[in-house]
Amino acid sequence: MTSRLQDVLALMQPLILERVPETTFEVLTQLAQHANNAAPRVAFVRTRDRVTPADKSARPRRLALIRSTVAAFVWGVDDEQTEELEHAIVFALHHTAPTSLRAITGEWEAPEVANFGQAVTLFFEVDIPVEDRAVNVRTGLSATPKTPAGATGDGELTPGEPS
Repeated sequence: MTSRLQDVLALMQPLILERVPETTFEVLTQLAQHANNAAPRVAFVRTRDRVTPADKSARPRRLALIRSTVAAFVWGVDDEQTEELEHAIVFALHHTAPTSLRAITGEWEAPEVANFGQAVTLFFEVDIPVEDRAVNVRTGLSATPKTPAGATGDGELTPGEPS
């Protein structure tokens, strides 16, 4: 994951822990890595990226936006704790990425799927800006131009003036 998405997820964790203090967190690269145990637990998995053009008037200048779809696999010991975790995640998302957050949907798992409690999967999208890094064209060049001996003028070239 890019550091920007990791930053958003890291900012969310304390807000979630305020509501469900014993929660553990994982950031995975694929769903198959998770083990369905140790509730309450949240595992974040980036499932898809979509690159879209950015607003060129934004400062700092953005080249594009990466819209990352993330699945948050949420396990609680029962329905009540799972729902509290679900609410904590939505709260944390709105307080850490309010302008870049997109649709949130959730799918509750059948009880037989969650061996250790109840599970819900939340899907959300976060826009991650790809910022332009200005290239310093002066690197390696002298900061003071060399002027030939005997040159006159104000240092500015105006139309019609000989060079």
